[in-house]
Amino acid sequence: TQTTLLIAEAQLSLGDWVEAQRAMEDLLADSPQLALEVEYVQLMAAAGDYLRARDEIEQLAKDYGVQPQLIRLHGLINLAAGEIRTAEREFERLLEAGYEIYECFYFLGQIAEFRREYDEAIGYYRRISSGSYFVQAQIAIAQAYIGLDDEEAALNHLSNFAKSHPLHYFETLNALARIYERMGDYGS
Repeated sequence: TQTTLLIAEAQLSLGDWVEAQRAMEDLLADSPQLALEVEYVQLMAAAGDYLRARDEIEQLAKDYGVQPQLIRLHGLINLAAGEIRTAEREFERLLEAGYEIYECFYFLGQIAEFRREYDEAIGYYRRISSGSYFVQAQIAIAQAYIGLDDEEAALNHLSNFAKSHPLHYFETLNALARIYERMGDYGS
């Protein structure tokens, strides 16, 4: 099962969606289960087949019941497809249910940034205090400050974060360099 899944992912990465699709359909015919169905939908989305991926998620919700992982995947696919309002509703639903809270804050922040609602985006990002989105959120705060044309605030925020979280310093270097470049300050 895992081997077939890896082969399908490799085929997709090589641009062979037809073979990846065939491998996943064969796998699902032998062993239908929600986890594999979700993987298949993710492959569809990775191939850019958002419409079909959304249809499949809706069918999975009918077959298995509405589950947070399906709502999450639906939100991510809608976000990738540019269906911002629908994605926002899905992440708000997940947030209300207490599912993957920091991920929800991150993507709601991304949506606010997309709308150029930078203060709102910063508010979402500031709520992320740990986990896999923690550093990304700090960098996103700096980017939102840049959206507000406040490079100094962006630099201060990211510099202070790097000083207070030295283990994450190297993860912030690229973003700090971009801010310095934008400001025309090359550390002279």
